[in-house]
Amino acid sequence: MLYDELEDGFRAVHVGLPETSSVGIWLMEAVGDEERALVGNQTGREPTFVFYADDCRETYETLRTRGVEFLGEPESSQSGVHVHFEDPYGNRIVLAELPE
Repeated sequence: MLYDELEDGFRAVHVGLPETSSVGIWLMEAVGDEERALVGNQTGREPTFVFYADDCRETYETLRTRGVEFLGEPESSQSGVHVHFEDPYGNRIVLAELPE
């Protein structure tokens, strides 16, 4: 993770893995009314991110005990196990376990 603040006040957090420094996510605060109106609706009703876990149900329980509010229970399908939750800004995120 890299935190950067420029002289003009621009701030961003870059989240990524050291072994794949060419890929990452920038987290930036919305600036102005137009950008703030988009918060939580960047992708319509589709998920913003998918986080993969080796054991979706175990990770679900761990995150739930830490205060994450899920939109349901983990569900199994041919594509694995998954459950949705939202971040504090309304962005939908999927926690998924791929089938073996």
